[in-house]
Amino acid sequence: MNRKHAAILAARIAIKATFAFAIAAPHPLSAQTYEEQRQIMSQCRAQLEVYGRDRVNSCVKENTDAVRALQSYPKEYQQIVERCMQQMQPMGYAAVKSCADEDIATYDPLHAMMPATQR
Repeated sequence: MNRKHAAILAARIAIKATFAFAIAAPHPLSAQTYEEQRQIMSQCRAQLEVYGRDRVNSCVKENTDAVRALQSYPKEYQQIVERCMQQMQPMGYAAVKSCADEDIATYDPLHAMMPATQR
């Protein structure tokens, strides 16, 4: 086994260990979103594993934050969120949030002026 293959194997083992710990650790997410968290981790890992653990962890955090934000949107935006979920979810929850934010900004310009942390 050459050095390149050994480095790739070591990175994969480190990422798998990180995910094993993340799945075993208690999550602040509700039981309703536990499956979403597992889906996020799997999706980020599949898309970004070759870039290393830090990039995968960043993807997981970004998408987890997006799920929480989407869950806090007012009911008046529910149709927008559902449409974006159908169209963008295969690309991740951050893409769904971005879609919803853009559409809501068109629908409600005052919402677009809110800081991202309050949306």
